[in-house]
Amino acid sequence: MSEEFFHNMAKTYIENWPSLLFNESIATAILRLNNKEVNSLIETNIYTIEQTGKAPSEETISIIRQLEDKLTGYISRFPRGAFVKLGSRSPKDSYIGCKEGFCCREGHKAIKLFNDSERIHDDLLTARHYGYQPHIAVREWIDIPEWAEFRGFIKNRKLIGLSQYNYLNMEAYPEIIQNADSIEWAIRRKVERIAGLLPFPDIVADFCYKVRVRGNEWINEVILIELNPFDFLTDPCLFNWNLDDFKTFQFRYISEKREVVCRG
Repeated sequence: MSEEFFHNMAKTYIENWPSLLFNESIATAILRLNNKEVNSLIETNIYTIEQTGKAPSEETISIIRQLEDKLTGYISRFPRGAFVKLGSRSPKDSYIGCKEGFCCREGHKAIKLFNDSERIHDDLLTARHYGYQPHIAVREWIDIPEWAEFRGFIKNRKLIGLSQYNYLNMEAYPEIIQNADSIEWAIRRKVERIAGLLPFPDIVADFCYKVRVRGNEWINEVILIELNPFDFLTDPCLFNWNLDDFKTFQFRYISEKREVVCRG
């Protein structure tokens, strides 16, 4: 990865979003890490994952405990708990998180998830290598059903592809199959709304789709979750970077026959 590529990629990180874009997303508090905190997180992460080398020093442990206290203060802003991640990526590969859940109510659990994640380790090392100061994003906890998350592919600030996000098990979700029209319409409207705020004309965005009931009305709601580079480093979900040219719109999801539907 070149330095230029990294710094362009960093423009998609949450801490670099324009302020108006936060109005379209989940409530988020951002903590900028200092060099000592970055180095201490790398040290404790390596020791936890690899179980080799020297145990973290007393100074490192002290810095981590202070960081945990800071995070607890940020998390306390959200009564339902928080999802804690780097501005770049989340610790979703953490075994502890997959087993115990990712909702954090205090900083100690957040750091435990970070220390159990190779994604966090890689991103911290990469940031340090390129002299970039990482940030931690503390986001209000919201329950997102597996079927309700979608990855959108945006070219020239227009939605050109949409995919079911959770696809690895080739699971069909009736909610998607039955509501494909509404999902596509709502996410298209969201992209139109945020297009001018995006850091690049070509970008990949993740969305949560919800339906709220107000009296006799059913209201479609779409929440922006995160941004990613329009690049092979980003998982294309049900698309393929080598085979798809993204010239015409398609919405792809899994059918009841466990086949990929390509809805144009």
